[in-house]
Amino acid sequence: MRALPPAPVFLASGLDPAAVVAAAVVGNGIERIPSARGPILILPSAPGALDAALTLARLIREKHPAAGVHVLPAPTGIAAARPFRRGDWVAVDVSARGGRYDRVVIPRDLAEAGSLCVVSPVPVPRDRSLLAIGALAQRAHPRHAVPARLDRGRLGVAADIALVFAPKLVLVAGEVAGRPVAVATSDLIAAELVGLALGREGDDGDEAGPWEDPLVQRATELNLGVRLPAQIDLRPVWVGPGWGLGEAALRALVDRIRLRLGIPSGEDHPVAPSLP
Repeated sequence: MRALPPAPVFLASGLDPAAVVAAAVVGNGIERIPSARGPILILPSAPGALDAALTLARLIREKHPAAGVHVLPAPTGIAAARPFRRGDWVAVDVSARGGRYDRVVIPRDLAEAGSLCVVSPVPVPRDRSLLAIGALAQRAHPRHAVPARLDRGRLGVAADIALVFAPKLVLVAGEVAGRPVAVATSDLIAAELVGLALGREGDDGDEAGPWEDPLVQRATELNLGVRLPAQIDLRPVWVGPGWGLGEAALRALVDRIRLRLGIPSGEDHPVAPSLP
């Protein structure tokens, strides 16, 4: 199998939540998000991700004024609240991808979008249902979304549904140890892994490591993203005045994530971003 290039993952932290989101997104490459195929749809996975989703929409509009950018409502039930008229859904063939389903039914606006961006909150310990892959699965038709949500990652059903999506950006934003953090990447599995690692900060439970998570293992079987720790290029970005205690805390956080995920230690240093 051909070796994949490392997937950049930008982990930003600082004092202002909006500036932290902007730093992660700009670092990952905001210019790669628009597409000539259609509008940009931003998919918050939960109401708690709405602020970060709105910040992302503002950044894209400022950089690309001609792009159509729409933030969809966050799901509030077991599956995304979508109209049930027949014409609003499209069955997409994924039979060649080796998943459980030959076809996955998704909303027509998602199927016809030029770009998709997923925005999720940092998960709480032992709850990983709203991260990157699960967030996409809950946007599918209830016949897919409900089993995926009830599965809670145990059998990796959400990964089979996520085969139908190819997001340009996954953004995970929230707080860790009382400080704003944001993760931006275009790799679904890298986003899932780093999000899981962030969600386990301060949790002394004896859970298996993120790579042993059943949903991550199923996603690697389906080639949804990185397959090895060395393929994750974790890049810290410090946002704020001075590089004292804040930089040290970010460095320690990155070192712990690298240790949890088995990522080779980097020689980088947190840098101040170039914001729009």
